[in-house]
Amino acid sequence: TQICVSQPDAAEKLNVSTRAVQSAAAVQRTGTPELQAKVDAGEVSVSAAADVATLTPEEQDEVVARGEKEILAKAKEIRARKAKKKK
Repeated sequence: TQICVSQPDAAEKLNVSTRAVQSAAAVQRTGTPELQAKVDAGEVSVSAAADVATLTPEEQDEVVARGEKEILAKAKEIRARKAKKKK
């Protein structure tokens, strides 16, 4: 049975930011199983995984296969690209 809770309510109950809940939802929604497993194992942060989850499944698998450092580097690259678009 699923219980519907708003993201702000979930964030408050988990003592995390709403953004963290949004990132986790993005990883669950669009992240590959391999990427999700890295988050579950604590090897990659939710925020980094959320950035990588914006890639195609094939690109995600390729990045994940290269390891934690590559995941973090790709997340940083994606964030920089997003920041540049906002300017």
